[in-house]
Amino acid sequence: MCNLFLIDSLKSKSREVWWRKHQQQLLEQLDEVEMLFADLRQPSALVLPKHLQRLILVGGDDSFTLGINHLFSQLQASKAEVAFLPAGEDSALTQGLGYPTDVAGLALMLKRKAWVPLDLVRITCADSQGRTSSWLALNDAGVRLPLQAPRGQSRVLSALGRLLGGFSLPGPSPIRLLAEGKACFEGNYLFGFLLLGNRLTCGIKINESLRKPQTGFSYFQLNGASLTARTGRWRQWFGQEQAGEVFQGRFSLLELESAEEGLITGDGLALGHLPASFTLLPKALRVISPQLMQQVPQGAKGLSLKEAEAYTPTPRSG
Repeated sequence: MCNLFLIDSLKSKSREVWWRKHQQQLLEQLDEVEMLFADLRQPSALVLPKHLQRLILVGGDDSFTLGINHLFSQLQASKAEVAFLPAGEDSALTQGLGYPTDVAGLALMLKRKAWVPLDLVRITCADSQGRTSSWLALNDAGVRLPLQAPRGQSRVLSALGRLLGGFSLPGPSPIRLLAEGKACFEGNYLFGFLLLGNRLTCGIKINESLRKPQTGFSYFQLNGASLTARTGRWRQWFGQEQAGEVFQGRFSLLELESAEEGLITGDGLALGHLPASFTLLPKALRVISPQLMQQVPQGAKGLSLKEAEAYTPTPRSG
């Protein structure tokens, strides 16, 4: 069985230095190791080796989400396990999984080879041409969150908390939310996001819980013009509903409709605009992790992977 280290070849000096410094320590933890350098921003097809046992993605949060989206079908077919190695970078995904922050801890994690199931969310939205597109989010998705550049190059601004403290938020916009086809919110909002882990990609931490398999994702939405004047305290807003200013809930299927376009992001990458839908894909990946995570309780209701993949509602305009 083969263990493949897939290193994102983005021209990043810090990533290159990190990999050169630590590659021997990491490679020697596994047998039958192969290395592949690839630019994960290019759509060219990547073919995984036959008899792949483990894929180790090396880079940043952008590398992880791009790699999984390019290789998801192959990973499903091979049932290979996946590990994420942040190349000396801060990672919302690995923080939520409880990964060690030191290289020695990462090496030990690879050696132990324990894996847990990881949920994903399928994002369906309209692209710049109005066509329906689909994307897999590993950690979070946003509606009207501020970005710097187009898909494949953009990241949510690193200090989202500071951004909201010193930037004027966009004005309220109408939105309608449907949970499994039934309306659950209709009114004005400022922005919203769903979270699988405990922190937004390149943003602040929302809670302290480590990630575990779920029957639904958490969705948070800030509503009302009064919030545009608030600064610095936005993390506390998500602890409880505050007289309609914050809408939150847990969903396995959520559709978003609006008469106005709103930017849709996945793991910090710009994907398209409203209308959109978010669909939970439970236990979609086998991920190397040091955590003994709690499994979904027996008998809990939730979509199977086959059912979730089949449910891709076409976004409706207006």
